[in-house]
Amino acid sequence: MGELYHVHVTTVELDMVCEDEDSFCLSIDSLKLLVCQLEEHKVENEATCEAHREKIRWLWGRLGVTQEERKAFNEHMVTSRKRNLEALQAQVQRLEDLQRLKICSTDSSMALDVLHIQAGLMDLELVEPTLAESECSEEKSQNNCVTPNPDW
Repeated sequence: MGELYHVHVTTVELDMVCEDEDSFCLSIDSLKLLVCQLEEHKVENEATCEAHREKIRWLWGRLGVTQEERKAFNEHMVTSRKRNLEALQAQVQRLEDLQRLKICSTDSSMALDVLHIQAGLMDLELVEPTLAESECSEEKSQNNCVTPNPDW
């Protein structure tokens, strides 16, 4: 139980742990129940650790984390002890924060691109009527210069 940093909460556990450290009270039924509880807790921890590992692998791929960085964290990708669980939780949090920063950076970059595009469109809107007016005036001047003569 020391590995799990488990606090005694059930009556079985409280029955087993006496205030007098020299005496130890334990029945077979209590022991079987405790083993079942610890096995359930272990399965839950392993499932939680595996879920974190899957998320970490996905985030590593998404964020392009280098092999060196992955190797540095490799020891926590194997076992499911309390310290591994804590390290996995911290790594997921760090990678999610990094992903948020990347998204914000991308959003900012995209916002700037949109602003540049909008500014370019505004410039085009200002220029286009001028071009259209000049084309019309050229057509009018050409029509004025060359008027067909019905006598020809």
